Amino acid sequence: MKLWQKDKASLQEVEKFTVGNDRNLDIYLAPFDVLGSLAHIKMLESVGLLTKVELELLEAGLQEIYKQI
Repeated sequence: MKLWQKDKASLQEVEKFTVGNDRNLDIYLAPFDVLGSLAHIKMLESVGLLTKVELELLEAGLQEIYKQI
């Protein structure tokens, strides 16, 4: 039983499609996810939901993650 499994079994087709290459797909998509997050936090700062300091901290963290990928 998987950690996220509920009391209903999933279709084998869905299981085959969604399980197996997760790590490979995550590694491929990770840089794009970080770039999207960078754009998103800039928007949040521009509408006043993040301060400039918060934006700078988040940008630094995300840029470090991007380098590691």
